[in-house]
Amino acid sequence: MMKGFLQTHDLRVSSRRVGNALRVVAPVYHRRRQHTAFRQINPVPYYAEYCGHKLHMDQNEKLGMYGATHVLAVDGLSGFILGLITMPLKNNLVIYDLLFRPILLNFGLWDQVRVDHGTEFYLLLYVQEHLHHLRRNQRRAPHVQSMSRQVGRSADSC
Repeated sequence: MMKGFLQTHDLRVSSRRVGNALRVVAPVYHRRRQHTAFRQINPVPYYAEYCGHKLHMDQNEKLGMYGATHVLAVDGLSGFILGLITMPLKNNLVIYDLLFRPILLNFGLWDQVRVDHGTEFYLLLYVQEHLHHLRRNQRRAPHVQSMSRQVGRSADSC
């Protein structure tokens, strides 16, 4: 941003020189910016130990005006799509009955369910919490709600 500002005033300065000057003028801001850039360049790698470790669920309402809401469930290790449903309106009971319950019956209980902050997954999160004593690894949280853009490859490892 600073380099662009200087260029608008017909000053040609290298990025390295601008960075050095900003480090001297505002060292706290410079360190914070370096840390943020480092996290974006080297994010914490996604890791699922085994099949059944993480179940990712998300919904898409891009076709909501046409009466179609899609909900998808994916295994965190293999990326295998365990279930997909389409419904007219998002509904906790429909998601549980037609997606989560059949996955539990066919594949068993996942150690952790990862969803976004929407309310459409509250029923299945309740069931996951209620059955937490039946999970393989009880040391990790039974579910994680993260921001929608982070679901699937979340920065916080478990």
